Amino acid sequence: INEANLFVTYGCPFECTFCSSPILVGRNEKTGVPAYRRPDMQRIVDDVELAVTDLGADAVHFLDEMAFISSTHIRELDDELVARDLKGKFIWRGLTRAPVIDRFTDDDMRLMKDTGAWKIALGVESGNDEILRAIRKKVKVEQVVRAVARLGKIGIQTKGFFIFGFPGETESQMLDTRRL
Repeated sequence: INEANLFVTYGCPFECTFCSSPILVGRNEKTGVPAYRRPDMQRIVDDVELAVTDLGADAVHFLDEMAFISSTHIRELDDELVARDLKGKFIWRGLTRAPVIDRFTDDDMRLMKDTGAWKIALGVESGNDEILRAIRKKVKVEQVVRAVARLGKIGIQTKGFFIFGFPGETESQMLDTRRL
């Protein structure tokens, strides 16, 4: 694989307590710096096209925390890839959250796979709902399980990111994460 790494968005629309993204992007309600900025799909595919056509990449890794956060983004990606005759010329991987996958229909999932998605990483963090609430993750363990199952069913590999040792986390809660 000749993989190009791309950042196409800036920040994250979510506010998990442990995350450095708000500081790194300078999110500040007083100054009006937004939490998340995303260019239109044409601009995103401009970067993909450069990587594939000019640099010879056959894979793209979207390093963004949240490059595609809605089914609309997947449909726009598909439309733009078809318009530029890029569909099927590369595979891609990225990162999202389990509740985003929950919002996708089965057709959205198939389209995501059809655009070349081969691996989606999920910021799971913990296998314990109490810890997930405490860190304001706005994710439940059952959503993670469901997202992994849905991605696997459509043929997309998953990767999970986990954190052990949140402040106040018990050994029992860490074992929940290990089991997950």
